Amino acid sequence: MRSWSIWSTPAPACGPSRPASRRATTSARPCSPERTPPTQRPHSIPTIFLCPMDARAHIDLPPLPAQRIHRPPAWWWGAPLAALMAGIIGVGILLDGVVEHGDLSLYDPSVTSAFIADRSAGLTTLAGALTLLGSVTVLLPLTVVALAVLALRRRWRQAVLLAAGMSMAVVLTVVVKHLVERPRPGAIDLLGPVDTGFAFPSGHTLNATVFYGIVAGLLVVSLRGFWPRAGVILAWLALVFGVGASRVYLGYHWMTDVLAGWSLGAAVLAAVALMAVVWSRRKTALHEGAIPGAPVQVPDRAVVRVQPRGVQ
Repeated sequence: MRSWSIWSTPAPACGPSRPASRRATTSARPCSPERTPPTQRPHSIPTIFLCPMDARAHIDLPPLPAQRIHRPPAWWWGAPLAALMAGIIGVGILLDGVVEHGDLSLYDPSVTSAFIADRSAGLTTLAGALTLLGSVTVLLPLTVVALAVLALRRRWRQAVLLAAGMSMAVVLTVVVKHLVERPRPGAIDLLGPVDTGFAFPSGHTLNATVFYGIVAGLLVVSLRGFWPRAGVILAWLALVFGVGASRVYLGYHWMTDVLAGWSLGAAVLAAVALMAVVWSRRKTALHEGAIPGAPVQVPDRAVVRVQPRGVQ
């Protein structure tokens, strides 16, 4: 019985039947235990070469070294779940007040009057620009562009999360509006074209919270360092607050409509975060081999034992 050893080498002893890569190949040469293989090339694609044509090869793979698998910490589940429950409870409290004409909805007329009293030309221009950032006219093209960029970069998971989040936001906006059927403030104090739709919740606020929140989350994951991440989060919070305040300033919504939009937006973002955590845990399980069909890591070195034909 002869012993053969496989390693990465730029020039194989015997030509391969079909090269797997031009950068690096793998050859099998007879060797002794004292022989040291050459330095391996990183990122090489191994190809087995067997010179004796009347031989039968058996490959013995060495045991895989223990690898440290990253597991998501417990707060990855706890934080999104807490945010989801808080958003649902907040919407429920606001909805109860709107239906019974009590709780926070009692302060809606006074808050609207305070915004109207502080109107100015500069604030009106700023409010118009902010409310435009939360409109379908802007969010729909931005969503399409973001999905296209993620698809071109093959970020399929992020694209699915963005599409799922925006779909949930649109569905919740339409369904809750038609279930509650709350009228908007009077048109006499309205700055802009008349909107005949329902008020609760604010669609601009909800959609802006979800879209810019997902984009901010993707940026936070890709950035390094505390201050860049904190800057992205603060910019998202300021933009979302500005969009919601502009809806009250322009006279399109009551205060509780905007609060409901923020609450539902937080709930949608929490649901998207939970989807990302589930996806991450499934990927970890695949690496551990806990799921059938999981990829197996094969080492780039192996020992080939060659026996002549007819020898058992």
